[in-house]
Amino acid sequence: MSDLGNKQVFSNNLKYYMKLNEKDRTNICNDLKLNYSTVRDWSNGRTYPRIDKIEMLANYFGIQKSDLIEKKDKLITDIEKGAKLTEQIMLWANNNIEKELLVSCTMLEPQQQEVVLNMVKMYIDKDKE
Repeated sequence: MSDLGNKQVFSNNLKYYMKLNEKDRTNICNDLKLNYSTVRDWSNGRTYPRIDKIEMLANYFGIQKSDLIEKKDKLITDIEKGAKLTEQIMLWANNNIEKELLVSCTMLEPQQQEVVLNMVKMYIDKDKE
């Protein structure tokens, strides 16, 4: 892929993860101690960051470096699915404890989720007595 293509792919991915994490350029600059013009140029596809900055951004967003530098397929990614699920949870939950419980459960393996569900059922049954 050409250098111009790499810049645009990185720009698109950076903007995607900024939106997904509700971060703007100023947040990133302040949190990572980066110059605003540098982040602006990355997000506009004018320049391409060094690998250490790509790694810093990947750590910041909790993603792999490849998530920032590789072109994404048209298929819905796990991150997009997770974001949609989290959005639905925020609508369903009545308070912060419910939100935290529901979001935390989505991070568990199915077998672990079953254990949590059984514990919740046990507490519900105990309250009925």
